[in-house]
Amino acid sequence: MTRLSQELATRTPDKLGRLASQDQPAEIKPLTRALDTLLQRLGIAMESQKKFIADASHELRTPLASLQIQTQLVEQSLGTGREAGALTELKAGVKRASHLVEQLLMVSRLEAGGAHDPHTLLHLQEIVRQVTIDLIPYANTRKINLGVEHMDAAMIMGSEYHLYILVRNLIDNAVRYTPFGGRVDVAIRSHKNGTLLEVEDSGPGIPSKERERVFDRFYRCMVPQAAGSGLGLAIVKQVTELHQAEVRLEDSHRLKGLKVSVIFKQPKGSQSDLIFQ
Repeated sequence: MTRLSQELATRTPDKLGRLASQDQPAEIKPLTRALDTLLQRLGIAMESQKKFIADASHELRTPLASLQIQTQLVEQSLGTGREAGALTELKAGVKRASHLVEQLLMVSRLEAGGAHDPHTLLHLQEIVRQVTIDLIPYANTRKINLGVEHMDAAMIMGSEYHLYILVRNLIDNAVRYTPFGGRVDVAIRSHKNGTLLEVEDSGPGIPSKERERVFDRFYRCMVPQAAGSGLGLAIVKQVTELHQAEVRLEDSHRLKGLKVSVIFKQPKGSQSDLIFQ
C-alpha cells in the first residue's frame, strides 16, 4: 500500500500511465486495476480538453483578426462618407465572433457536465414552438419562410436546456445555409419507436460523402451561402448521444435540400405511452 501510494503521488497530468502491479498481494490488485481504469479515463479527458483548447484557439484567431481589420477600416472611413458600410461590416464580424464563442461555450458545457444534467418528461412540441418563434426574426432578415409543417403532441425524457440547444442548432443551421428567399420546415411526428423531429430546407444540401464528417468539430462543407462555426451539427450529435437518440441526414425530396431527422426513443412507463398506441 505504501509503494502504491508513493507511485500515485508521482503521477502528473502528462504522466497517467498504468501502475506497477508486479509483486502485489492479490487483495491489492483489484484496487490497482480500478485506479488504472480511472487514470485511463482521466488521460482521455485531458487529451480531449487539450484538443478542444487548441481547436478553439485556432478557430478564434481568424474572426479576431478580422475584427481588428474591420475596426481599422471604420477608423479610416471616418469623414469619407463610407462610415455606414464599414460599420455594417464590423457589426457582421462581431456577430460571427459572438456566434462562434457561444457555440464554443455550448460544447464546453456539454462536455463538462452534460451527462449529469437531470432528465425529466418534456413536451417536445413546446420547445420546438419556442425556438421557431425565437428564430423567425433572423429568418425574416434572409427572406426565409420558416414555419411548422406538422406538429404531433410528443413527450420525451430529456434535459430541457440540451434539447433547446439541439432544436435551435438544427433550425439555425437550416436558415443559415438556405439561400435568400428559401424555405425551412419543422415537423414533429409520432413514430412507431418514439418521436421523430424533422428539419427540412430548400438549401444546397450536403453531399452523401460528407454526411459523416459534418458531425466533426469545425468541419465546414464547401457551401458559399454562409460562414458557420462548424460546430452546429457537432453539438447536435453530442446532445443526441446524451439522450440515446439517433440523428440522420437525408435528401429532402419535398424541398429539394437537406432533411435532418432525430429519432427519440419512447419513454417507458410514462403517460406518453398513450400517444403512440
